[in-house]
Amino acid sequence: MQNTETTGFLINFRSLWRSATSFSFSNTYKPRINKQPPRRFSFETQERPDGRQVLYFPFASVSDVHWGTRACRAKRFAHMMHHTESAELHGVGDMIDLKYMVKKEYWNIGPWHREGIAHVLRKAEEGTKVLYYRGNHETGMREIVDHKAGNPAPLWRTNREIMGIKLVYDHERTDPQGRRHYMTHGDVFDYGAFESEKLAGLMKILIAVLGSKKHAEGFIYNVCNGAYESLYSVDSLMQSIPGLEHTSLAAEAKKAFKEYINERLDIRRVISEALDDSDHDVMIYGHSHMPGFDWTPGGKMLINDGCSTEHVNMLVQDRSGTFAILTWHKDGMAVEEEPEGPGSPSHHYFVSWKELGLDHFSAPDAPLQTGRYTDMADRALRIIYRLAPPRAHTEVKERQFLHRHMLENFDLAVDMGYEPRPEEFMAYHRMLADLRYEEAWLQKMKSSLPRPDLSFTPAEHIS
Repeated sequence: MQNTETTGFLINFRSLWRSATSFSFSNTYKPRINKQPPRRFSFETQERPDGRQVLYFPFASVSDVHWGTRACRAKRFAHMMHHTESAELHGVGDMIDLKYMVKKEYWNIGPWHREGIAHVLRKAEEGTKVLYYRGNHETGMREIVDHKAGNPAPLWRTNREIMGIKLVYDHERTDPQGRRHYMTHGDVFDYGAFESEKLAGLMKILIAVLGSKKHAEGFIYNVCNGAYESLYSVDSLMQSIPGLEHTSLAAEAKKAFKEYINERLDIRRVISEALDDSDHDVMIYGHSHMPGFDWTPGGKMLINDGCSTEHVNMLVQDRSGTFAILTWHKDGMAVEEEPEGPGSPSHHYFVSWKELGLDHFSAPDAPLQTGRYTDMADRALRIIYRLAPPRAHTEVKERQFLHRHMLENFDLAVDMGYEPRPEEFMAYHRMLADLRYEEAWLQKMKSSLPRPDLSFTPAEHIS
């Protein structure tokens, strides 16, 4: 039997507990509800002739794929191209990294890179309007500085089409909402960083040491660029670990560097002023590898469509004209919708393939090896090789020209009665041997490129 003190204590304790819990839940506790704004972007699917359901967008833009480099996430990009269709596809610069490729001894490219190119060529042949913009890594393809009187015009200034793909420097378009877009790669705005007063002292020192402003700018760029590109190997190792597939140290390092450049060294100001001073409402660009939406002081929208190195991004627009930046994942897409207005944040969410009714979306296990469009990719690569051969190829061709000229002069002198000394004969034969070796080396380099198999019929498509 409990004594009175114990019973009284229990009664008081229970009453206190009831009052405390009653007060807490009925008066102060409010369940936390994460109110998500309504999704404005409308996803649309389309059935292809082979029966596959794919995502369809009236407009799509990608940039900074960097085919030909180890930084490119070629397999995931090819997967994205395989499962999407669009009325317009814009490659806004740095698609094939010729700046890197021309430095290689052998101008080769991986099978997943080749498959991504094949998908883009397929889209162009099937009626998609494909535009390819020149970026700062599309070097070598008849640069503007190489254009002289009597020579062909620089390739990117001709608006020429190669295999259904139009080559441009920039482009204008109008969306369903009546907004006028200006599209360019964006490297033209880099001068804002080097003209900043905050770099004036450093620039003076570097110009004095290196001899020119161009060399000083190149030194700063190469040091910063090399610092985070060295992290790509670490990324490859980390992304092979389950659960870390989307982790990128290079992306974080690049983000920190680009944010510093954009915010403190006037690049953002230069871009904003260029758009505010124009007749356009939206600027779409790449170059920085940092996807996102931003606003100018004049209330105009800046859109960076991302990259396919640290992550795989694509800027798309639905039929109503709403923009969204997609980040492609194995099981779905991270979506960033455009803000509703200046000062408003972007709307972020994740959409799984299952939610869109596309359960069959899975990453391919192996790249395609043969087919009509892979053959077209091989032909395109051979065209680009002729326009932008590796540096070693150019150096060998120059040596061959010099050697042939010297051999011709030697033969002419002998025909005119000159009697060469024994050491001159030895040098003559060494030069002939060098020519044969260099010719064999050039043939080996050319054979490293895949050759199209012309036995395939036009009816074959990428599966």
